[in-house]
Amino acid sequence: MSRGWSAVASLAHTTSYAQANILFDTNFRQNQLPVTPNDLINTEPNGQEKSTDIASKITASWEGPWGLKVSPVYRFQAGQNFGRTIVASLNYGNVRVPAEPLNTRRQDNVSLVDLRIERATRVRKAKVSPFMDIYNLTNANPIQNTSWSSGSSFLRPLAIVPPRVLRIGAKARLVDRRSSTRVCSRM
Repeated sequence: MSRGWSAVASLAHTTSYAQANILFDTNFRQNQLPVTPNDLINTEPNGQEKSTDIASKITASWEGPWGLKVSPVYRFQAGQNFGRTIVASLNYGNVRVPAEPLNTRRQDNVSLVDLRIERATRVRKAKVSPFMDIYNLTNANPIQNTSWSSGSSFLRPLAIVPPRVLRIGAKARLVDRRSSTRVCSRM
């Protein structure tokens, strides 16, 4: 804290070359490692799936008048990469095959603002801080996950960001009235 406020920001960009058959809780091919020619369809030459991700977060805290502390948080998450898949019925069973490379499409970006307002007060031997949290302040509702499988359910939303939520509560802790600056040391 400096002059009653502080802020922290972060940014992450990730590129992944995965040997997996599940991404974002969705199967996009039958086997984790390429064991059949079907596992190499729409992948990198060695069977890997390439995907990218971008995420950022900014948090701040400001001590305002009347002992109020205001703490906003902004979070951004780029939509998850995905590609259409098909389910093929072969002589040995149903097989999920990527009809497009995994990085062909991208789900909705998720951009959220949360806010906390609190005020610390002293009540006898305790420090009590009533607070109010507002999650998803702007009431954004992007799709977090969608169906990748071809057919009537293609692009059907599977998960949507929850609506605005208000939480009211309090924190309490005992305060020792004795000076905490006394330090005993011996040489």
